[in-house]
Formats: sequence, structure tokens, C-alpha cells
Amino acid sequence: MDKTVLNTSGKTELNTPENAEVSDLIESIDLEEGTVIPGGFVVKKRIGSAFANGEADVFLCEKDGHGYAAKFFRRKILLNTRLTEKLKNIRSPRVAKIYDTGEFYDRYYDIYDFYRRGSLADTLHKRTFSFEELKEQIIPNLNEALHDLHKEGILHRDVKPSNIMWSNETQGDLVLIDFGLSSVVRESHSIIVSKFGFTAYYAAPEVLRNVYFDESDYYSMGIVLYELFTGKVPFSEENSYTSIITKPGNMPDELYTLILGLTYHDLSFRHDKDNPNRRWTYDEVNRWLAGEEQPIPGQVKYEAAKTDSGRKIPPISFCQKQYTDIDSLVFAMGLNWEVGKYLVFRGRLAEHLRSGKDVTDTRIYMASQVDDIVNGVGYDNDVKMANILYALCPDVDYLFTPMGGFDSVSTFGDALFEACGSFSGNVVQSAVCSLETLLRSGILETYIKKTREQNETEKQEGRAEQTDRKELTDQKEQTGQAEQKENAEQTDNTEQTEQQEKADRTEQSDKEKTDKKEDTKATKAAGEDALSLVEEFEKRIIEDREWNRNREAYTYEFAYRLTGNAVLNPGLPDGKTFSDIEELKAYLMSKKSRDYRELYITCAHFLQSERRLKPRVYGWMKRHGYNTENLMS
Repeated sequence: MDKTVLNTSGKTELNTPENAEVSDLIESIDLEEGTVIPGGFVVKKRIGSAFANGEADVFLCEKDGHGYAAKFFRRKILLNTRLTEKLKNIRSPRVAKIYDTGEFYDRYYDIYDFYRRGSLADTLHKRTFSFEELKEQIIPNLNEALHDLHKEGILHRDVKPSNIMWSNETQGDLVLIDFGLSSVVRESHSIIVSKFGFTAYYAAPEVLRNVYFDESDYYSMGIVLYELFTGKVPFSEENSYTSIITKPGNMPDELYTLILGLTYHDLSFRHDKDNPNRRWTYDEVNRWLAGEEQPIPGQVKYEAAKTDSGRKIPPISFCQKQYTDIDSLVFAMGLNWEVGKYLVFRGRLAEHLRSGKDVTDTRIYMASQVDDIVNGVGYDNDVKMANILYALCPDVDYLFTPMGGFDSVSTFGDALFEACGSFSGNVVQSAVCSLETLLRSGILETYIKKTREQNETEKQEGRAEQTDRKELTDQKEQTGQAEQKENAEQTDNTEQTEQQEKADRTEQSDKEKTDKKEDTKATKAAGEDALSLVEEFEKRIIEDREWNRNREAYTYEFAYRLTGNAVLNPGLPDGKTFSDIEELKAYLMSKKSRDYRELYITCAHFLQSERRLKPRVYGWMKRHGYNTENLMS
């Protein structure tokens, strides 16, 4: 019995019999001129391969004086008859109509119009596209084409310039071709993603996890627009999954905003239409075309998102408490790190997200995120744990680490410094692990940038509010002055206005001080920029071959530099601490002058070996700008 495979959003994908053979590409077919394909289509010549990897051979054909393209697949599969019938009957000028399908010379084929003007890829080989061309022609046409497909319950799954043709009918109009009909389906009903099933440069993050939605096509549209404007894709195939698109210098802000909206990575709130943190699709693109202001996904804090029914999960017990939504569970896991790891790496979390009768596609997507990260290579379980927490709940405003959760960079720095100052090996190792987790995952850098953006937004809103208040005050003052000229009794009102101005100035000054204090708390550390420090250590953890050997010493250094703390407590019997290098030198010289043996015993608190500093001393000396490299060799 044939099985019709539907993806999680209910879109028709593919049909294959249970015993269908999943094989590699078979030999290319070579049809001579004059060969008649069933249906009366006469081959004129080969016009190339439909894909760079040669998954299909394409021939120009003719029938009744009209030109057609015949595409012969080089993979033995049975095409979905439901899907091909839909494409045969579709009435959209923006979607290529399939005229016929069948089997010829042991190859499956389909036939559609031949587009003599070529594709966007052909044009792109000659030149890039201007912003005006994109806004007036490409974007409206492509948006409507995808909408027409999605209305028919069809996902394209391979939107790219070579699959977008110039229409034969109207100059400037576009037509979508090639609808991913050659994908392979296994008995498990999962789509097998490979280089033959899609083009990775344009694939959305969820596609790499075998999950497809309408939004996946719009992600590809965003990558296509970037390429048409710049002449290249925004990132390589290898890093497409994790990269955030950066703005080229010559790209208009308006276009960059659209691309950010189309390529937003998180689909957790896709059913919450009021949530601005959703990937843009048809409606948002139309609003963009109309010039309407829209919040950029991922740059708006939206508390109502936590009430989204798609975030609900079947009740699960964690640390003796029941949780029914993913956000609360993630928060609890972040605060109970080791227990959370047990839930994740024993497979219980992903299994629970897929459980229940009314499992949503959001939960399926979240479960696939967990599986993808757990099964990934190159990182330890703590880094994977951190990535999972922030993948499931990207809007969380907490820093989760193996040693706890923190509401700001400064509180994390204080806790890190306190842990480093402990003489307990386990506590110090927890601090080391926490820092490495945040550095290797990139979470600390992302958190600092997001906090700065939020602070700047709040400042701008505060300044706008103060400006409005001042304008209102000026209006009152002008009114009062006019009335004063007419009536001397208005003197009292003028005095009240002056008092109000003074109060406003005082309030503004206090607000600026508060903003400065909050910005410092979130992103600064006693004169050293936290973001620059994090970027320095992210680079060091990758490039420094001595990192594993000196990981504890580097953690001390980071803690000292982040907090700006200047005091060293080496654990001397007399409890002596040191605020600077000169104070330490004077102390050691005093020991030397009394007794070399006493100096030797004292130095044991500073050195691991004859020429190797203890980690806490190394970090403190680096904090004071002292060159310690020769002492760490």
C-alpha cells in the first residue's frame, strides 16, 4: 500500500511505495534529436542539468509549435501523483504548470513550459539587481508565487535563483519551477535530507533537522534576495546553520530589515500571530511593500509569548515540581544544571515533547532542535546543554551556566570571581566549566549585545518621552508668557512652570545617571569593556594551544578583568591580601630580609612549581598588566 507523506504542517510532500528502492544517482540519459517522448513531445536538444549536482537531465522539446522543457530524474523514485495533479491543475501565472509526467527509458520525467528568457541565476551571472528592481519586481512576484503554492498545500523546498524563471508572457514577471519532487522518503515517513534534496546555501535551519514549514520557503526567499543584491550568498554551506546575516555596507536598511525578518531562525511562536518574534511570511512581506513599520523579529521583548498555546507541554515532573510550559521548564533546568542534563541526555526531554495526543508542530520542532544538538559533534555536554536551553527559549533574559543562573553580566562576574576565590577545587572547576561553556557556545557575547541593544532602546524611548514632556512644558511657558502680557495675575503660573522645568531637569539628570548605571551593570566592568573581553577570550579558547593546560589560570584572569577587582588573597597564614604588585613585592622583601626559609614557605602560596604561578596569582597579575608568560612556561 502506498503511503502519502505529510510534513508537520500538513503540506503534501511525496509518495513512494513501501518497497521503493533508495539508491544513488543512476546513469544520465542521452536523448537524440527527434526522439518522441510519450504525449507527443519531440526532443530538440539537451539544455543541461536541472541541478548543479546533476540530479536531473533537461531537454528542450516541441509539441504543436510550442516549446517545453522535459526533466528526467536520475533517482529511482515514484513521484507523488497527488502533488503532480495539483501542479497540473494549478491556475497561477507565477507557478510552472506541469503538463505531463511519466516513465521513459526507465526514467521518471515531468514536462513544463520552456522559459526562453532564462532564470534569475542567468541574469545574476551578468549583473546584480538594484534595490528598486527587487522591490518593484522580484519581491512582489516571488511573494505571490509562494503564496499561490502554499494555498494549494504545496511546499517548494528548493527556492533559489536557478529555480525562478522570467515569465514568457509579461516582462518582469516571475515563475517558480522545480518543486522538490525527487526527494526520497523512507518507511519511517521522514524526509531524507541530502545534497540531492535541497540546496544547503538556501536551506532554513529547521530544514537541516528534517522539518518543513511554509516559513522555510520564505527563509530561502530571504537568502535569494541577499544574493541578488550582493552577488553572493551571505555565508558558506558549512556555517549556514548558526550564522546571523550581517549587513553589507551598500545594502539599504529597508532591504536589510526585510531579509532579517525572512531569515529569523526561531519558529517557536509561529502560531502566535500577535508575537513579533516570528519569521516573516506573506502578510509581513506585503506590509513591508506597503511601507508599514514592523518590529524586527528577535529584537522585541514580548512577554505575551509565554502564553502561546504552542509553548504548552504535557505535565512533566522536574525537581519535585510539575511544569506545563516549555519556558518555565527551561528556566528550572537552567537553575538545576546537572538534573537538567540528565533530562536532556537520557532522551527524556525530546521524547516528552513528542508525546501526547495533541502534539503540535512547535513541539515537534523543539524536539528536533534537542535531538540535533544532542547528536552534534565537537562540543561537550555542558556546551550542548547551554545551546539547547537558548534554542528552546531564545528570548530568556538570564545567563544559565553550570554554576547557576544570573540576571546580568556583572552578577555573573561577581559569582565567577567569588568561585575563583574559593579554595575548594570543585567550586573552582565549576567556575572554569561555566566560563568555557559561555565562551564556546557564544552565549555570553550574544547576551551582552542583546542587553546593550535593549538598554539603548530604553534610553531612546526615555529621551523621546523627555522631549515630549519638554515640548509640552515649552508650550505651557509660551502660553503663560502670552497671558502674562495680557494679565499680570499670571505670574504665579509662570513660577509654577519654572518649578516644573527644574523638576523635569532634575528627573532627566537622575534618569541619565540611572541609565548609565544600568548600562555599566549590564555591559561594563570597572573600565574594561565586557564585550571586547569576551571576544578576546573566545578567540583565545580556540587558538591558544595552552588553553587546556592553563584553563584555570585563564578563568581567574577573566574573573579579575571582568569585575575589575584588584585584591589578591593567596591564602597566607596571616590572612594578608594585596592590592597591587608593589605591595606584594614589599611583603616578599620583608620576608627575605628576615629569613630565607620564611620566604621559601611564603612563596609556596604563590607558585605551583619553581617557575609556574598558581592560577589565582596569574589572573591577579594579568589584571594589573604584569607580563606573566615566562612564569607560566
